[in-house]
Amino acid sequence: MISMASPLWAMVATVAVAPVVEEFIFRGFMFERLSRVFSPRMTIFLTALAFGLVHMNLIQSSYAFLVGLVFGYFRAKYEDLWGCILFHIFANFFGSFDFSYFGELVPIVVYLCGMLLFIVMMIIVLCDKEKGLLKKKETEKVIIIEETNG
Repeated sequence: MISMASPLWAMVATVAVAPVVEEFIFRGFMFERLSRVFSPRMTIFLTALAFGLVHMNLIQSSYAFLVGLVFGYFRAKYEDLWGCILFHIFANFFGSFDFSYFGELVPIVVYLCGMLLFIVMMIIVLCDKEKGLLKKKETEKVIIIEETNG
């Protein structure tokens, strides 16, 4: 349906509308319901699987599943749906826009800038001091209480 629309409406639907709707469905409604029954890992897996399957072609479904795992992890770790929406908008923009209209080097530059931005965002997510995956774990302090005889 989107491909039959005008290029502008197709871009708006792909970059703005689809990410909001899909994230509210998968990382919002579905995530909330499944997390009441399943562990966080199973919830992330099931929502990513459903997200992949709804894209309905093998190539897009496979990377949608992988991206769904990342979005699900972000949703579970930070309890933040809007971050998932922003990541999704970012991914759809760089995945669907044809930058070749602007010259031969522009698509490469835009792609490299997009990848750099994505890497920076992932580093921030992973290294967050409060909740990041790579945060330093505090060592447990062992308090030794000496009993005094006396």
